[in-house]
Amino acid sequence: MTGGKDIQIYLTPEQRQGDWAELTFSIKKRSMVIIEPNLRAKRILEFNTNVVPAIMAAATQAMQLGLPYNVPRALMQIAEEMGIEDSMSEVFEDTTFQKRMQIFMQMGPQKPDKGKILSSKGIMQQGGFPMKHNILTPGQEFNQNAQELAGIGQSAFGGMT
Repeated sequence: MTGGKDIQIYLTPEQRQGDWAELTFSIKKRSMVIIEPNLRAKRILEFNTNVVPAIMAAATQAMQLGLPYNVPRALMQIAEEMGIEDSMSEVFEDTTFQKRMQIFMQMGPQKPDKGKILSSKGIMQQGGFPMKHNILTPGQEFNQNAQELAGIGQSAFGGMT
């Protein structure tokens, strides 16, 4: 409809018939994949603890080299590949961001080196970000779950066979 409004229409069985050549389809990739809530929560946690800091470090390095780097788009591409793009799209639509940035700028200068990463060498020397968590492959995740279930079973039976 004009004006950008969507309306729900109801068709009779006679109206639903047509030629396949005249129909237009829009298929969203991975739309039929259902992610279990626990796995979804795990992916969101991994995204926020591993991916976001890594992308921010990459953006910082790109900025130092004078290269343009679109952080929100990079994060959304990874979220799409992980199957959590609908949850992450809400993160980037922050209407209060500009207000918070204005308040931050009004606070004035801070101690020069406070909270800055001066070099990526220190991060690499320590094996990555301190909050980094290893992302398990599906096989590793299966083995981890099997070990947890085995531990529950052993504790339930007191180790008796």
